[in-house]
Amino acid sequence: MEYDNTNRVGLFQPRGDKKIIFDGKLNVDGTDVNALVVRSTSKDGTPYRNLYINAGPIYANEDKAKDTIPDIGGTVQLLGMAKRIGLYWKDYMDRVTNETKQMLTGSLREVNTDYLNGANDSGRNEYRDAKNGTTPQITQAEATQTQPKEEDLNDEIPF
Repeated sequence: MEYDNTNRVGLFQPRGDKKIIFDGKLNVDGTDVNALVVRSTSKDGTPYRNLYINAGPIYANEDKAKDTIPDIGGTVQLLGMAKRIGLYWKDYMDRVTNETKQMLTGSLREVNTDYLNGANDSGRNEYRDAKNGTTPQITQAEATQTQPKEEDLNDEIPF
């Protein structure tokens, strides 16, 4: 059976010389995206540059109550989808230098958006309103909609 790497994370300390040479924004279809250009050198000594796009902030969990809580975590945007990332510090032996180094290992999981499925046609959702502490506001169309008067009702069945 082959190992499944789906939604797994393994981040290592960089090998070789990597240097941020540019830091700025890209505007993609009207949306600003933070980006970095990093200069690196391949194993054979050839210089190259990579463009890195900011996926979102991640935070260190300074006051972990349990070992099951990630050391670092956050919500990031990857390939247009929101994902929760949880990372744990781990020591490993570098086979090239025979030194003990640290890496970050962890996983990605879907952001729970099940509560959005209950939104009604006007875009309202009681769960979201309660979570945000907001009261749904009626729309102008709902406010000006006239209710039928008693004399407007016609109970006759034409046949």
